[in-house]
Amino acid sequence: MSGTHRAAEAVAAILTDVPDPVDAWATEAWADGLAVLIAGLRTEAAVAARRVAARHPGAAPVIGTDRGADPGWAAAAGATAASALDLDDGHYRGGGIHAGSTVLPVLLAGLPRSTPVALVRRALVAGYEVAARVGWLASPQVSGAGYRASGYAATHGAAAALTAARGGTVPQIAQALRLAGAWAPTAHLTTAAAREAIGWAAATAVAVAETAVDPGVGPGEDEGAPPVVPGALDVGPDVELSPWTVWECRDTYTKPYPCCRAAHAALDGVLELTASGQGEGPPDLIEVRVVPGAAGLTVTRPNGLMQAQFALPFLIAVAVTHGAPGLRRLGGPETSALLADPGVRTIADRVRVLPDPARESADRNYPAHVTVHRSGRTLTRDAPHALGSTARPLGEQDRAARRRELIGDDARCTALERLVRAPDAVLGDVLDRLPHG
Repeated sequence: MSGTHRAAEAVAAILTDVPDPVDAWATEAWADGLAVLIAGLRTEAAVAARRVAARHPGAAPVIGTDRGADPGWAAAAGATAASALDLDDGHYRGGGIHAGSTVLPVLLAGLPRSTPVALVRRALVAGYEVAARVGWLASPQVSGAGYRASGYAATHGAAAALTAARGGTVPQIAQALRLAGAWAPTAHLTTAAAREAIGWAAATAVAVAETAVDPGVGPGEDEGAPPVVPGALDVGPDVELSPWTVWECRDTYTKPYPCCRAAHAALDGVLELTASGQGEGPPDLIEVRVVPGAAGLTVTRPNGLMQAQFALPFLIAVAVTHGAPGLRRLGGPETSALLADPGVRTIADRVRVLPDPARESADRNYPAHVTVHRSGRTLTRDAPHALGSTARPLGEQDRAARRRELIGDDARCTALERLVRAPDAVLGDVLDRLPHG
């Protein structure tokens, strides 16, 4: 039996039932993802995506408007909002990918309003499980190829989850996985990847799910037949894929700050060190040692939100001058003021980002070592795990507070918190509580 067929069987099984701790994880992930999506609606990228979706009318809900669109375009608009603030969750071993910002909007746009929320939660789990494994297999360390943006792995997860949640058979889910391998975006991590091709991935996943069940495509792979063309999950015996009995989704990290995850451990270290030196004036020099892959994040004068989220000297300067609250304001109305803040610019010029191969870790996270020089004193901090990782998870109260802050409407937040947990709620109940204009 091929790896693709085994994956399809696993997805079908997940749609039937998951252990209670996994369902509890999915509930939190869904609530977090909705909050991040709602907050991202205000960004220029999300507004533009909604304008484009409006040119393709249909019945699928476009969150943030009172109109519908073609499901693919509605999913793309939702995924753009979910990723615009760079607050979407991710998975280290999965190649640093962001599964949720594709999988969740695809399910919101592609499933009927009558779908039980419990089924949506299980579909979300299935999407994360597939995406994490495909992301790991596609990572440079395993594949030997260059890094492919999140959208590649997320297309596989979202397409399989949507196909299964719509009632697809195991052969049809396998067909969706094969089509995803052929159609998924392979954009590398550049500006042209437009936030890791996440919007593109969402539209592609919807197209894949619809095509995989079309009779003209064929019945898909038979259980015992060798694959005609190997898919992403058809690996050889020398590659040890995580067993489908292991719940990779529970190793997903959550971000406290709206920026690249590779900056978070460094920011944690800087916040700790600068807080300990309050009242002593600004630092004279800040040295940050990071994994070589993050050493290129050296922009001191970002030209806008997207560049700012990948500009480590700028982010560190915001942390020094405005603390964690200032970092959380990035992406909101104060973004322009932060970008032009003379105090931030002064500190950004004093930051040195240095590559350090010794920082590479077995779990492929982004550790950092921070040194702050101030008034003849030198303070250091090793930051092996960023806040929000499974090693340093955000507590339930912190996550709830994060959701309230992102949604900005206590009544809406309370209603969504209840609905994603309600045993008798349906997807339409959730959609009705999301912003409509």
